[in-house]
Amino acid sequence: MTTEACEITWDGYLHISAQLAARYFPADVCVAARRDQELVLMPLHGQANGGLIFKRRNRAGDRSLLINELLGYAPHPGRFGASWDPDRGALLVALSQNASG
Repeated sequence: MTTEACEITWDGYLHISAQLAARYFPADVCVAARRDQELVLMPLHGQANGGLIFKRRNRAGDRSLLINELLGYAPHPGRFGASWDPDRGALLVALSQNASG
């Protein structure tokens, strides 16, 4: 499993690269859950299915997703590892492995 970096901001946004978004979330929409110290993001095929919508952050196409509700509205900023789990069909963000501190 390849681990890539993502970032969670003080105000509860998850930032991912344009490449990561294009690879796993081509419709820019997902469902998300928190399981202990892990965020689980599962892509959906289109926005008609509901879910959380990734927004473009910049000209490079990096994406942002509001996840503060999943974090219990408590700040959880930092850089974290994210890896694709093909068995679960989900991107997993390891909240216990903060790479920035």
